[in-house]
Amino acid sequence: MGGLLKFQHVANPSLKTKWAAIQRNFSPFAFPPPSPHIPHMTDYPFERGPTFAPGTLLEFTFMGGLKHFGIATGYGTVIHSSRRFGGVKESDFAEFSDGRPVRIVPLDYPVTGAELVARARAKIGQRYNVLTKNCEHFVTWVLEGRPRSRQLGPLGG
Repeated sequence: MGGLLKFQHVANPSLKTKWAAIQRNFSPFAFPPPSPHIPHMTDYPFERGPTFAPGTLLEFTFMGGLKHFGIATGYGTVIHSSRRFGGVKESDFAEFSDGRPVRIVPLDYPVTGAELVARARAKIGQRYNVLTKNCEHFVTWVLEGRPRSRQLGPLGG
């Protein structure tokens, strides 16, 4: 019996009508509209923003010159330490940037992006402290293994 299966008899006329409508409207290139009952990848907020390579260092400026840093995961999320969230958190890009323009900081480290993301994820949940555990302390620890903050000057470690 090769090829497609064919229905010989459909007992319920409404099913026969539905099947005919499906056959008429079928296109191998058309997808049905998303169902509210089935989760689709586009429903995730992190997939609506830009995606950067794993381990990309991101920064933006706020409050007249302070910088906020984070590590991109490669999946549209950014791991960062934030006073707003009370510590290290993985956020979608929109939540990280809070509508501000973000720039990529060039890196030259002998560590892969996946290793940087793994190190960053190891700190998720760490409490925030402006003098010892801010976003810059967090990213320098991820990159170099030593927490420092140049923005704090001599207090930054």
